[in-house]
Amino acid sequence: YCGSGGRAALAGKTLQDFGYEKVYNLGGFTDWANAGLPVED
Repeated sequence: YCGSGGRAALAGKTLQDFGYEKVYNLGGFTDWANAGLPVED
């Protein structure tokens, strides 16, 4: 998991470098949890 979004950004950039065009960075785990989306302990 990516806690703050840094690794997610790097992963997205890598996908774009491989030719993927529809790549969206939704942030990290903290952003997900703060948005009230489901998480498991």
